[in-house]
Amino acid sequence: LYEYPAAIDTLEEGIERNPLHMGSRICGALCYRLQGEPQNALNWLNSALAIHPKEPRCLIAKAEALYSLKRYKDSVQMYDRAIEIQPEHALAHAGKGTVLMALKQLFEALDCFEKAILLQEADGAPSLIMSHYYNLKGQVMRDLKSYSDALKCHEKALELDPANVDAAFNKGTVLIHSQNYDEAQLCNIMAISMSHGTSPAPYVNKGFVHYLLEETAEAINSYQEAIRKDPLDASNYYRLGTLLKSVGAFEESLSWLRKGLQVDTDRLEFIIKKEMELADYEESINILTKLDVELAEDANNASLLKKKANLLNGLGLYDMALKAYSKATRLDKEDSDLFNAAGLVLYKLGKYEDALESFEKAKDLFCYDHKAYYGKGCALLKLGVTHEAILCL
Repeated sequence: LYEYPAAIDTLEEGIERNPLHMGSRICGALCYRLQGEPQNALNWLNSALAIHPKEPRCLIAKAEALYSLKRYKDSVQMYDRAIEIQPEHALAHAGKGTVLMALKQLFEALDCFEKAILLQEADGAPSLIMSHYYNLKGQVMRDLKSYSDALKCHEKALELDPANVDAAFNKGTVLIHSQNYDEAQLCNIMAISMSHGTSPAPYVNKGFVHYLLEETAEAINSYQEAIRKDPLDASNYYRLGTLLKSVGAFEESLSWLRKGLQVDTDRLEFIIKKEMELADYEESINILTKLDVELAEDANNASLLKKKANLLNGLGLYDMALKAYSKATRLDKEDSDLFNAAGLVLYKLGKYEDALESFEKAKDLFCYDHKAYYGKGCALLKLGVTHEAILCL
């Protein structure tokens, strides 16, 4: 029923009766994570670990919460602690592999998934779990561009669980990379059917195949369907707008791109406006002056430099913004937003190769960052690398 608040209330009552009950704290943390509150989940798990510091289930649950918070290195440490205590825990190996994928440590991730599969096979695990692990292994093989091995993994996943939507979708993605468009489209249709038409991802893949086959009307319909399934995913508005622009439908293209900007609250221009909290140029200058005073006392504060750079960017002072972003990225090499922002400024200055490098760094830090992919695609278009740009956009 997905009534997470009610479940949490019930679990809190259980903890009041038995403060040492570990399962209640783990379940409560899961409820918080599923309703999009990973920090609250982490708080519950920290209290559980204070009572049960060597319980693998608590460590794994904490690792999952840290992953949701994008604290990937901390998450890996928790998985390692769980594995050290219980080396044969397949879920810990698989979870660690998922985090390593996000960190782009693909060979290490592959080792984790293979270990998880071997452990589950030895235990006679249910086919649904085995299907999930083979699907994850296939994703790593795809990222390593080993498409034939990836295809075998996704096919094995579907053999173990014919209703595995993710495996069908990922198989279609691999077939697109292999330029086997007819079979890829069959997989997309199968994934749509399995998910009862609720998942937007197969529609996106379906639209992309139509685009590659120059079936423009069908591609437009597929992207529109993806938007209907998830109206808050800005990337699909951008895909549709870009497609319409390519066929000369400029006004319609602009309309969809604007809709994308309206729902994309993470987009850099919106972040700048929110951080500035001002209405005119003069107030911007006042804030810049205050920041310069703070930076005179703490010249290596990456957070202050980022705020200054955002202000300068919003004022259109791109050369000055670039200097601030460059220094901030040297001080904080783990902030993907900084590299995205620097890439955008470089793009505005016409330095497309440097912009591409900056967006690549952002993508390496967080491989699911749609802003990095979008920025990379725009830079590639300016550099004339059209096919790769389309894959990013």
